[in-house]
Amino acid sequence: ILDWLSRQSKAQPFMEPVDPIALGIPTYPDIVKNPMDITTVTEKLENGSYSNI
Repeated sequence: ILDWLSRQSKAQPFMEPVDPIALGIPTYPDIVKNPMDITTVTEKLENGSYSNI
């Protein structure tokens, strides 16, 4: 699913973690407590960070 999702044209904004400073949204970490992106999910799956899915 993640392979398919990452190939979609509209997936690009969700591929990497948000950089709040570069995007000019310094309060992002205060609002979004557990940010997630497709690359991070893929890495966590590959290294066994998830005990179940």
